[in-house]
Amino acid sequence: MYNYQLFNNKVKNYSQLLLNIKKLLPKSLNSIPDNAALSIFEIIKKTNKKNYMFETGAGASTIAFFLGSFLKKKKFFTFDTSAEKISRIKQVLNESFCEPLKINLSDYWIPICGNSLSPYVGIEALKEFNKKFDFAFFDSEHTLAHLTEEVSNFLKLTDKNFYLGIDDGHMRYKKENIDFINLTRSKANLKKIRIKDNICDEFYLEVLSLLKSKYKNSKLIKPVKSLNSKKDLYFKYYGKLNFKPTESRKNITYKTCFYYTKK
Repeated sequence: MYNYQLFNNKVKNYSQLLLNIKKLLPKSLNSIPDNAALSIFEIIKKTNKKNYMFETGAGASTIAFFLGSFLKKKKFFTFDTSAEKISRIKQVLNESFCEPLKINLSDYWIPICGNSLSPYVGIEALKEFNKKFDFAFFDSEHTLAHLTEEVSNFLKLTDKNFYLGIDDGHMRYKKENIDFINLTRSKANLKKIRIKDNICDEFYLEVLSLLKSKYKNSKLIKPVKSLNSKKDLYFKYYGKLNFKPTESRKNITYKTCFYYTKK
């Protein structure tokens, strides 16, 4: 078991602290590049402390969200269907920040173990708080159909200016994540399958098109200059483990993407 107690009152470089904690996470929780986590942290600094935020998928992004939320004094939500992942992240956050600082985790973070598209416990349910949201990061099912619905629900909650981020923006699964399906089938000794009409444009283009169809002042941004750079230590460390066999490594530039919209 790792010891995540890295925080002390002398810490001044929160970005480095974020990366230090991120390095201790297992691969199942450390699924975004280092500079993507830093970008999330930097974007939160630009948001309005009166607004809320959320993410779909718990992991290293949650650490970045929490650190940004703590400094900004605002609240965020995490949707994930894995109670185990949420529990592990709770351990990390409690040991890293809450215990040394004597603060309550629930003052900043509300994890929701459920489907982000559920009308009862998903993104749609957040409207019950009567709060505006100005940042959301999407990293869940990795199909355009699912992502589009998540983003559409987010847009119903947004403030006049907001940020949006997606992981795996290079993917092109329209209806089903066929690589994940075939990986699961192979483990069960089933033959690989194909699905017709399952390819779309890269997610990063589809999301940009969706945003622009509603708000003209929407654009891709790069809050950290070396975002998605091949020199990122994350890519160097994990190498081929970051990509499925059928995925192109040429589109690494758009693995993690961020957008800014002004209504």
